Amino acid sequence: MLPIYAFCWPLGAIIGPILGGTLSNPAEKFPLLDVPLLRQYPYAMPCLVSAAISAFGTTLVYFLMEEV
Repeated sequence: MLPIYAFCWPLGAIIGPILGGTLSNPAEKFPLLDVPLLRQYPYAMPCLVSAAISAFGTTLVYFLMEEV
């Protein structure tokens, strides 16, 4: 289990800030996403994307991981 943990932590430390910086303030960066919700809450998009990734991972673990 240690090799997987040692790989995932640095990967998340690199991808997390990139994802957050890219998706923050989407109403100004991406004209297609100019909706009032994203204009009022400029950091909602990175939070929603990270929540969706976590929910997807939790769902995969629940259904695909075997008990020992």
